[in-house]
Amino acid sequence: MATGRVGPLPLFNPLANSGTPLLGGLNAGALYPLTVIFAFVRDRAWLINCIAVYVIAATGMFALLRWHGMRSLSSSRPMAFAYSAR
Repeated sequence: MATGRVGPLPLFNPLANSGTPLLGGLNAGALYPLTVIFAFVRDRAWLINCIAVYVIAATGMFALLRWHGMRSLSSSRPMAFAYSAR
């Protein structure tokens, strides 16, 4: 973290796997919006993150189904989508 304060951000690691991007790496999750939770909440960040992912998935599916005009049973389908995604 001190590297970012003194010089440029460490965007590339030349020593890992013949060169690995740090900012755009899929496993690092640096640009994932819910990563901000880990900066403010230390003890329950994983729990909040897991719950937020499912709630966002169900809310998005509910909005999509309503936008497509599906009114009947529109509350059970988003829940089925959100909890079967993993």
